[in-house]
Amino acid sequence: MGQRGAARSPAVSAKIAALKKQLATDVFANFSEDTWPTTTIPALNLAAAAFDVDHPTGLAMSLALRDALFEQGRNLGDADVLSSIASEFTLGAPSAEAHARVLADYQDGQRRGVRGSPDFWLGEEEFFCPALRLGHDDDGLTAAFDTEGFGDFMDHVWESTAT
Repeated sequence: MGQRGAARSPAVSAKIAALKKQLATDVFANFSEDTWPTTTIPALNLAAAAFDVDHPTGLAMSLALRDALFEQGRNLGDADVLSSIASEFTLGAPSAEAHARVLADYQDGQRRGVRGSPDFWLGEEEFFCPALRLGHDDDGLTAAFDTEGFGDFMDHVWESTAT
């Protein structure tokens, strides 16, 4: 979620439609390209501020932001939307330090070649959307659940935490 959102929303809409059809899930129920944010940096600042409270608050905020965007169709680039979400967690405006960390993470993601979300990195090894096997065919995006890929990812997670 960077700063190219609005220009990519039709492409995002097509991908979400393909995911919904091929995975037969109710996710992205109220997604709307009309409310796709032009930037998610302010939302990421809010998540960083929530992690400053503690990890459970940060995780809850991260999930609330994803729910707001993909399930409720809310624009995470809108200050009023973010203020409403922040109030649910009794959070004020994110600090300058939180913003600096978000920008540093964003620049690190650009350096690494992050492709989207979720994109996990363990050391220098990338795992993009490890629970799905994504591809393209003549009709566009293809998606299927990938238990083997997810298992491989989890093996790497456990290995990295064992040391």
